[in-house]
Amino acid sequence: MLPILPSGRRLDQVEIWTAFELASFLSSLKPKETVSIQTHERVISVDLVLHEERKIALEYDGCRYHGNLEKDLVRGESLAAKGWTLITLREEPLALVGEHSIPLNGQYAYRYPHRIAAQVLQYLHAKLGFEIEGLDGYLEANAPRARKEADAFISKKKQRYKKKWPGTAPESTRADNVKTEI
Repeated sequence: MLPILPSGRRLDQVEIWTAFELASFLSSLKPKETVSIQTHERVISVDLVLHEERKIALEYDGCRYHGNLEKDLVRGESLAAKGWTLITLREEPLALVGEHSIPLNGQYAYRYPHRIAAQVLQYLHAKLGFEIEGLDGYLEANAPRARKEADAFISKKKQRYKKKWPGTAPESTRADNVKTEI
């Protein structure tokens, strides 16, 4: 199962790595080209829908693009009004938004992206009552289980970008310059 992040967005390797790790546990995580939820006021794009039936979505809020706390609060409130639970992964020093926010150390996230997935899976289990088969073994192993698939996906996405816009390079991410430890 390939979780595809919304098109038209900057390629973010940590989001992709996290999505692949989560997809290896959650059969409810469906591949989509865009992930949008209709609210009363507008359509809101989110990074991943973790469980459509239970209306649980995930948003990765990095410091680079999420400096507007008011906008992030409105997004969560709009989704909650439609019955959605929005889990937000918030890179420090961003303030937490809502009751379902998980703080992340940005550099830590780029070195150990599988640990982000572990935090989300633990949250789903402890706070939202998900039964996640193999979670204890995953936490004990402390190693990614979908890294090769995610890296292959990232490579293909970069190649498609180069074909679509010859002579240009895709925007680099912080992850391009950080050694990742497994």
